[in-house]
Amino acid sequence: MPHVRATLSALLVVTVVTADSMSRAASKSFGRPPATSSATSPAEPGDRVAPFQDGVRINWTRREVEADGQVVLRHGYLELFACSGPHKVHESIVRLHAKPSHFYRALGLIGLTPGRPARWDEQSETAVPACGEQAAVLVRWNDGNQTHVVAAHEWLLDLETERPLPPLRWLFTGSTTLRDGLFGADIDGAVICVVDFPTAVLTLVPPEPTTTSTAPAPSSKPTRDAAQTTRPAPASVSTQPDADMPIGPGESIHINMATDPAIGACTDRIPPEGTPVTVIVRPWREPPGSQPIR
Repeated sequence: MPHVRATLSALLVVTVVTADSMSRAASKSFGRPPATSSATSPAEPGDRVAPFQDGVRINWTRREVEADGQVVLRHGYLELFACSGPHKVHESIVRLHAKPSHFYRALGLIGLTPGRPARWDEQSETAVPACGEQAAVLVRWNDGNQTHVVAAHEWLLDLETERPLPPLRWLFTGSTTLRDGLFGADIDGAVICVVDFPTAVLTLVPPEPTTTSTAPAPSSKPTRDAAQTTRPAPASVSTQPDADMPIGPGESIHINMATDPAIGACTDRIPPEGTPVTVIVRPWREPPGSQPIR
């Protein structure tokens, strides 16, 4: 009997080791860092951080949502800060591993109230700006034994001035539910955007006008990014981006707002491609005595 027990124990150890190896291999195959990655550790000891869905955690102590991802771009023009899936990695700094609808639900659980993404109104032929509760977006990563946490705007560059962007706030717009019941951002991967998409989960607060003119700056109709369209829309379909708009995998519809900034990646501040990162979103907290820039 002792010999049998020893054999069973050995088999159990082999099984556990094999299962752990398979789990790590599967994690790598999907581009996800292992669960023990230091990039996913709590921001501070004692914080109550609980897993919510795959790639998403909630820090209940700080009212923050943490989403795992990795750096996929360090230079060039941007339309997003963070995407999900393969379709927008050429214009996003970070690719998140989380499903956008899971990320959206976690933001609701920490008390953020969604609004509505920007849209084009056919009757008035004007672009309606995005709305929603204001939020802060940060990013955390490790460089050796050192942990870095910076605001997302520090990785963004104003292409007109060629200078880093000032502090920014974001809007929890909440994306769009399509007529077939699908969550818009789950289809095209528009999670944290720097220009306006009707499927954006978060987008930048529109900048303050820099002109003294009282006339609104012109906006133009939405456009589809043909390079990102894998299923062309029928010619009879209106370009109004609302719940009736059919959006296929990889399809991209951009609302051309007059306030759209020209934003690029601030290469020198971004860690190497492939670096595991944690994107952190929390309700906006106005610093004492500060004046909002946007």
